[in-house]
Amino acid sequence: MKLECVIFDIDGTMADTLDLCVTAFQETFKKELGKSYEKQEIFQYFNVAEGGIIAKFASAEQYPQTLETYYRELEKLHRQEDVVIPGIRALLKDLKAHQIPMAVVTGKGKRSAELSLREMGLLEYFPIIECGNDVAPDKTIGLGRILNQMMIDPQKAVYIGDIESDIQSALRVGMWSAGAVWAPTATLHMNGWGEKVTLFHSVSDFHQWILERI
Repeated sequence: MKLECVIFDIDGTMADTLDLCVTAFQETFKKELGKSYEKQEIFQYFNVAEGGIIAKFASAEQYPQTLETYYRELEKLHRQEDVVIPGIRALLKDLKAHQIPMAVVTGKGKRSAELSLREMGLLEYFPIIECGNDVAPDKTIGLGRILNQMMIDPQKAVYIGDIESDIQSALRVGMWSAGAVWAPTATLHMNGWGEKVTLFHSVSDFHQWILERI
């Protein structure tokens, strides 16, 4: 099996950003709504993009300014700490050197996805970024769009993500799936998915695996 394309998730896969995103929401809500929320109160809504999360807490009148403040807080936090998972930059550099097309499918909104990738110095590797939405993101749509745009057979592409729905989305479009279990927030475990799914506890293991298949 030879792979011709690698598609990445962002949060929990290329970067340890989940706590950073929660903190950005907490600081935003303190400033704009005058309220403090615990991590779990915010994290429970992480199945939608940032606009959808803010809509759970802010009124329609508060929404536009609250969203803008979130982007500023997110940018500020990125500049305070390098959250790229060790080994990811070397992996991306190696794939680029081998001329392997790369893309991103994320549940983040377009602006926050590009902001995060830019601040982490990773944006240059991803000419195509498919993002989530504020209601009910479906990564199978984004994965399908990328494969169609790149004219890649799903059987020759792999999607790497850190949650069960990432694996399920890849399998639904006929791709190979890699599970990132290297971040502190990882929760994945083998679940009878079959031969097209492999879990990796380190970036270096995935790096070696992918080099053997390109």
